[in-house]
Amino acid sequence: MNSTEKAAYKWFIENGFSDKEIDFNRRRSVDFIVLGKPYEVKRIYGENTLYFTEKQFKIFKKIDPIILIFQKDKLVSIYKFSKLPQKYRIKVVPSKYIMIPVFPETKERLMSYGRKGETFDQLLNRLLDEIDELRGKARCQS
Repeated sequence: MNSTEKAAYKWFIENGFSDKEIDFNRRRSVDFIVLGKPYEVKRIYGENTLYFTEKQFKIFKKIDPIILIFQKDKLVSIYKFSKLPQKYRIKVVPSKYIMIPVFPETKERLMSYGRKGETFDQLLNRLLDEIDELRGKARCQS
């Protein structure tokens, strides 16, 4: 569980649900099923932006889960998916992308290794290529 999911789990416990009633699984479309009801945990990014994968967006239109919205691991709102207010900017991430939360300090530190005009994604791929190259050289020397 990431920190937001842990905060949601804690919220369920504090609101009278027992551990046996809380079913968590990050690999299915919703994070939690509690007493048969689907719950999805979302963290606010930037200016009230919520990210959903294409798959989630399609499924959520059908099953209309309850969305628990957190900011800095504190619950700020609860809405049914179909009732999310317009104050939240919904971003649908294509299935080919993977969302990896990175703390601003970590991103800043990584970007200090960046080249002029290099995007964060390009930087990460270049650094991974360099690691692969170093590993290849280490194997040749052993």
